Amino acid sequence: MKKRLYVLALLALPWLVACEDPLQVENPNNPDRDKVLATPADLENWIRDSFNAWFRSAFAADALLPQLRTSGLENHSEL
Repeated sequence: MKKRLYVLALLALPWLVACEDPLQVENPNNPDRDKVLATPADLENWIRDSFNAWFRSAFAADALLPQLRTSGLENHSEL
């Protein structure tokens, strides 16, 4: 049984090392700080949208899960 595991590991090894950068993908949904804060209008929009998302989930929702996510910062931006 161990021999089969070693053979399987040796056969799977080329697939694991074949890709140089498999996770090097640009995500347009999570821009960097320079793109978000490029202009004053962008900063105002970010502040407004962040406050609206916080307010709606904290006070406008009757369900407990959105309120818990807001208080735990689980739906907070990475900026």
